[in-house]
Amino acid sequence: MTTKNEEFQERLKASLKKANETLILKEKIESDISSILSMLKGITSDSIDFDIFQNSSKIPKYKDCKKIVRIKKNSSMAYPKGFILFGFSINESTGYPVQVETEDEAAECTDVDNLKESIVYIIEKRSIEIMKLISEQQEDDDIPF
Repeated sequence: MTTKNEEFQERLKASLKKANETLILKEKIESDISSILSMLKGITSDSIDFDIFQNSSKIPKYKDCKKIVRIKKNSSMAYPKGFILFGFSINESTGYPVQVETEDEAAECTDVDNLKESIVYIIEKRSIEIMKLISEQQEDDDIPF
């Protein structure tokens, strides 16, 4: 009987170890996404910023994404101008693959290099919109109070 209990104990240990490794990987994936977006922020001399937020399924084009990445003009305004760059979903049980979606494309990223490549590709495609956002004057920037 002790042998069976030892087997259960080993299985439980292995399961918890795997779960912990998956949680660490999921945090790393989010960190990798943020690092690419931070590069963009730095390249634009902090003219833009970004938010990563939970998708509440209110955005129909991104209903299958668990998180949304929004690029915004770096401003003291409470609600600065911006747009959704992409949505993503990290695999709950394994981390990868990560689903990355724009309004008209989707990619399944199987590793960190593939993920970063997909994000850079999305940024390249939206570079004109990013530059327009940077150069636009915020309507309320000149209010004297």
